[in-house]
Order: sequence, then C-alpha cells, then structure tokens
Amino acid sequence: MSDRRRRRTLAAVWGAVPVMVLGLVTLPAAQAGAAAAACTWRKTVWDLPAGADVGTLDGYDGGRWAVGITGNRARMGDGIMNARGTLWDHGKVALRVSDEIPHLNDVNAAGLVVGDTVVGNGFVGITVDHDGTTHQLPGDPAWDGYSADLVSDSGDIVGTASVDLKSRVVVWPAGAPGTYRVLPTRDVKYLHLQDVDRQGRIIAHATRASAVWSGTPTAGGASSPRTAPRGPSGTAVSSAA
Repeated sequence: MSDRRRRRTLAAVWGAVPVMVLGLVTLPAAQAGAAAAACTWRKTVWDLPAGADVGTLDGYDGGRWAVGITGNRARMGDGIMNARGTLWDHGKVALRVSDEIPHLNDVNAAGLVVGDTVVGNGFVGITVDHDGTTHQLPGDPAWDGYSADLVSDSGDIVGTASVDLKSRVVVWPAGAPGTYRVLPTRDVKYLHLQDVDRQGRIIAHATRASAVWSGTPTAGGASSPRTAPRGPSGTAVSSAA
C-alpha cells in the first residue's frame, strides 16, 4: 500500500506521524504535549541521482520503499526535464531507469514495483525488477492500453484499462499469478485510482460520480458498483463488507 499520487516536488521528503482524535476531548498537559510532539513534521533528506536536482514521489510504502521520478528543474514552469523513473530504498537511490519509460507507479512493503511501458503502439502494465527488468502483465488484446497503477502489501495489483475511450478497473490478484479480472466500472469522464490496502479496498477519484465495489475487490468478491457518497474532491472508498 502506498501514499501514491500525492505528488510533491522535492529535494527532501517530509514524513509525519498522524494522530486522529474523534470528538472533543481535553487531555492532561503531559499527554497533550506528547500528542503535539507526535504530530511534528520531520524533515528527512533523500538522495537524488547524480545530475538530478529535483524529484517527485508517486508511491511510498510508508517506511522503506518509494518510487517517483527525478530529473532537472524546468527552465519555465513546474515541469521536470530528463524525467526518469526512480526507486528509493530507505532514502537511497536503488534504481533510476535509463529512459522516459518505463513509468514506476507504485511499490509495496516487499519492494514489488508496478508501472507501465510502451509495447507496440500502446501502454501495457508491468512489474519492474530492481535492476530495471520489466515483466508484462497479461491483458485483453481488445484493450486500447492498460497500466498497473497500485500494488497492495498483499501483492494484489490494481490498474486501469482503456476500452473505446472508457476506463475499466483491472485487478491482477497475487493469489492467481498470470490472471486478471475486470471489475464492473461506471462510465465517468475521469477515473483515477488513489490507493489500495492489504484487504483489497480501493480508493478512487472521479469527476461528478464515484463508485463503491462491495465485497473485497481484489479477492473476487466485488459486485456491480453503486454510486457512493463522496467528498468535494470526488474521492470514494470501496467497501470490503
């Protein structure tokens, strides 16, 4: 699981220990001070590859592994020139790919990296070894293209496939290597997969509508999606019930 897609331009990575309080409570002074200290943001400097002066994070397991891109600051605007997919291990660069592709989209606590690359005329979902070797995930030849966007700490891979300009959520379950399943997906103009947890619950970001997959989506228990309540940004959480 990762804190992916919260992309940040960085030459350092910021970490925090969140504390959530439900309801209004009054803490003794000592406890209040400890709670405040636990919420303090800690700056941790991560390495950049030689020749790079900026980077972003796309996926982070919360402890050891992270993926993103590194490169050079654009002369104008916020873009990154010479962008290359990068893998970090405890803040040290473990891999920087040699070209603009493959893209490294997410990594789990076991160091399993997923992403996409171009094969023929379209994108395909892949896993990426720590030496840069890629392995294509199976897909439907009828798809226009597909990508591996998320990977849970259980090893389930979640991505999207494009079919006739429509997005479909695809799962490559860890328990059935070499197979995939397409989850029922509502037609929306924009669908962005945000995160997946160890239980297979998927957080999605969509425009104007969101969907919840009941059951455990990555374990084969997902039913047809239903419209879900969402926040102002359009984020919805799938249900594992």
